[in-house]
Amino acid sequence: MTGSSDIKFVQVLHADRFDSGAPNMENLKIKNDAELEDALKRLDELWDCHPSVERERLVDNIETYEDEHFHIDPPTPEELSDFRMENLKSNLQRNNE
Repeated sequence: MTGSSDIKFVQVLHADRFDSGAPNMENLKIKNDAELEDALKRLDELWDCHPSVERERLVDNIETYEDEHFHIDPPTPEELSDFRMENLKSNLQRNNE
């Protein structure tokens, strides 16, 4: 990450606190996998802290990027039924051991 937009992104992510008027956080959009990794690392740092605007916006931005780039369709009713049946069989086998 050497581009000026990447540096700005890291600076925004590593600021101590963000209030509702924080610059660039609302419109911040994750543009690539490297920025996603930075966002995930920062979110990990914030995870056990008190809820904050920064954390909520990071979650929103991460979710948006992942939905666009790693979209997973919901299962079909048949796939869901098959999964449930396999799960039930597995539980029965464990209970019978």
